[in-house]
Amino acid sequence: MKSSLVIAGLILAGLVGAGAVMVNQTQANAPALSANDQQQWDGLVQCAAYYQIASNAIAGMNAPQMQAVGQRLQQSALTAEQRAADLGGEKPAKTAIAQAKQAQLASLPDPNSLGPLMGKYKTRCQSLMQG
Repeated sequence: MKSSLVIAGLILAGLVGAGAVMVNQTQANAPALSANDQQQWDGLVQCAAYYQIASNAIAGMNAPQMQAVGQRLQQSALTAEQRAADLGGEKPAKTAIAQAKQAQLASLPDPNSLGPLMGKYKTRCQSLMQG
């Protein structure tokens, strides 16, 4: 029992450490921007990841009535990616978006349930993309 708790603690510590490394890598890959531009870049990165996840999920539904929604989400992902690349460079944007996508997917209780991501990003990303 004690060894199981020790092993679980080591695994948890490793996961926390890996998360810290991901954050540090994201910060290392982030471009040097003004505070306002950095905030916008961060939002674009998060939204690009969200739109990628949502469009992939809809594409995987094989529901013809949702095809137009999936295409709009895919276009929004491309637009957010391009705007992030324009602001901070293509390579840093691609790297940060991939990391954000991985983190967002990991935050889901069920990979097929987009509700938590929609609640967090839908309105925020719509506002950012319109602005």
